[in-house]
Amino acid sequence: MSRNRLAAAELLEQTARAREAAQATKLAAQEAQLRETLKGELARERQRFEAEFAKSAAEIAQARQDQVAAEAAKAAAAEEAQTIIAEYRATQARQAFEMAQKLTAERTRIAADAERLRLEMLNAVRDKEAAEAARVVAEQELSAARLRQSSSQQTEQNLRAEIELLEAHASAAASKLVDAVAATSVAESRQRENAEQLQRAQQPGSGLSSLLKKELEEWVEEQDRMQNSTAQRKD
Repeated sequence: MSRNRLAAAELLEQTARAREAAQATKLAAQEAQLRETLKGELARERQRFEAEFAKSAAEIAQARQDQVAAEAAKAAAAEEAQTIIAEYRATQARQAFEMAQKLTAERTRIAADAERLRLEMLNAVRDKEAAEAARVVAEQELSAARLRQSSSQQTEQNLRAEIELLEAHASAAASKLVDAVAATSVAESRQRENAEQLQRAQQPGSGLSSLLKKELEEWVEEQDRMQNSTAQRKD
């Protein structure tokens, strides 16, 4: 009886050991499978992190490259603007010098014309006064001849010839007076025109310069706006 119990006990012990061994084997297999699973997940996560890191590094490199390009473009635009401004100032200085020379020559010409017109005016006034005096003398002589004709102190034929001659002189004097008045009017008109030209020549001709300067400033502002807009899009 005790021998049977001993055998049963040994069998139970063997069975328990077998179960423990099987359980240990199963746990080892599960642990191995879990390790492989974790290893695969770690590998995939590592690949994902590496891909994201590479993408971020590429984006950062591209952003730096774009920033360098934007700064280079801005520097080039600023240099171009400075060049244009320098050329503009040089052109303005040259144009101002040329304009000053032209104005000096124009003022000299206008002053010479003014002197010539002044002399023409004086001559026209003298001619007018002389023509007026000649007309008065001719009319007086004609009146005297007609008085003599009425008193019959000379022969009718001689008086008629003298009167016709005096009438011709009076007509010529009147014609000269008309011409002298017209010449005086023309001289006065030319003097007024000359004075207006001189006044215009003395005024500073800065309108064109101001317009070009305004256009240049607007161009520089537009370049700055374009560069700032490009930099904002890059950011």
